[in-house]
Amino acid sequence: MLSLSTNLVTRNATTQFVGYDFNSMVNFNGTQIVANDSGLFVLGGNSDEGVDIDAYFQPVLSDFGDAHPKRLRFIYLGFEADGQITVTTSDGLPEEAAESETKTITPRFVGQQRVRIPVTRALHGRYWSFRIANKNGADFSVDSIMARIIRRSHGITQHS
Repeated sequence: MLSLSTNLVTRNATTQFVGYDFNSMVNFNGTQIVANDSGLFVLGGNSDEGVDIDAYFQPVLSDFGDAHPKRLRFIYLGFEADGQITVTTSDGLPEEAAESETKTITPRFVGQQRVRIPVTRALHGRYWSFRIANKNGADFSVDSIMARIIRRSHGITQHS
């Protein structure tokens, strides 16, 4: 079952819950409470009965407003996390068997921070995607993803 929770206060941010058998959900005084035929349950913590909770998000596939092929030299990630996260960078459209690279990021300190992540020169293309995920149930939030783009002037791709 797929459950969605939309935060109407903070720019309609939506959280997706997969594999939970809920039929209703409410945020009561800052606590997420869910229900199903078995009763009421509180969502919280980094584990579900001792099993780490996996979390990730993928921003929309982008050509950064430019039809030219490009390379990314660095990704600048603004985030905070209480453990390690992974950042996967992929070039090209999924149906084109895009290449990807995954880096593990360890927070340098507690709180909001910015990290520069080098991207291999083997990745290149018009379209790019990212996937940010937790490791070992770590709680994380991301407030910015920026990239140092190297535009290649030859070989304009004709994908729409």
